[in-house]
Amino acid sequence: MSDVVSGVKPDQNQDEIAGSSYHAFVCILKDYSRLEALLLSCVEHNLSGGTIIDSRGMGQVLCQDIPLFLHLRDHFPAADGDSYLFLCVVKEAQLELCFTLAEQTCQPLAQGVAFSIPVGRFRRFSSPQPFFSQAGGHENH
Repeated sequence: MSDVVSGVKPDQNQDEIAGSSYHAFVCILKDYSRLEALLLSCVEHNLSGGTIIDSRGMGQVLCQDIPLFLHLRDHFPAADGDSYLFLCVVKEAQLELCFTLAEQTCQPLAQGVAFSIPVGRFRRFSSPQPFFSQAGGHENH
């Protein structure tokens, strides 16, 4: 089997650069309005490619779905409501910005956590698109 597909060698991908380090930035929030604020901050700082996943915390599952543990509801006061998981792969140089944005948009009003996970390998299958198109080149009539 050939290593070349449609004339592109696997090592020619611009997002897979030797020496570049990528991390998965993960932020889990309980407050949807804080998630919206985080997303807007990411747009303002040109951090693209994030994914939002609706999730349920362990306390919510234990207290609502398993009758045996209903008495634990008082031990998990944040168990009501869904959680929102924001996941974005960023270069190491962008990681501190991600944590700063999460702290600025989420504290002190929202419950949540943020962490990063090193990514061993990253490849983008489409070119990154800017959030907003260039203002030039359009004429108003």
